[in-house]
Amino acid sequence: DNIASHQKFKDKLCLKFELGYDETGKIFEDYGVLKEKSMFKNTFLAISRTTFLINQKGKIAAIWPKVNIAQHSNEVLNMVKNTI
Repeated sequence: DNIASHQKFKDKLCLKFELGYDETGKIFEDYGVLKEKSMFKNTFLAISRTTFLINQKGKIAAIWPKVNIAQHSNEVLNMVKNTI
C-alpha cells in the first residue's frame, strides 16, 4: 500500500483518522509484522496484517495480530473508548 491507496480508502469510508503506511518496509520490520510465508513450495516475506492502536502519548495501547473480520471493528472501537 502507499499514500494514494490509503487516502482513497479513507475517502471511500469517510475515515477521520490516519492510516499507517510503509513504502520502504522499515516500519514493518521494526514492528515485527514482516513474516516468512510459503506458497506452492516457495517461501517469501509478506506482511502479516496487524492492527496497532497507538495512544495519545505515542505508545502502543493494543495489538491485534490475527484479525477476526466480523468482530475486529467492534474490538478496536471498544479499546479506543477505554483508552481515551
